[in-house]
Amino acid sequence: MVNINYRLLPRVTLKIHVDDVLDGIIYIYEKSIRLNVNPRKIFLASDSAGSLLSLAALAFGYVFPTTVYT
Repeated sequence: MVNINYRLLPRVTLKIHVDDVLDGIIYIYEKSIRLNVNPRKIFLASDSAGSLLSLAALAFGYVFPTTVYT
């Protein structure tokens, strides 16, 4: 299990929240071997603000790596 932190309001916008989370996902995907993570078994699970960020990422049109399940 990996937790991704992101910068908080009011210092940043929702888009920057989403960018932070996506940067974290990409980092995990790209460093999966070093992190001992199977890149074919990465999925997102969230609650509360994390759910909002996951949906916002889709609304903003971000494309996840094909092996990341949302």
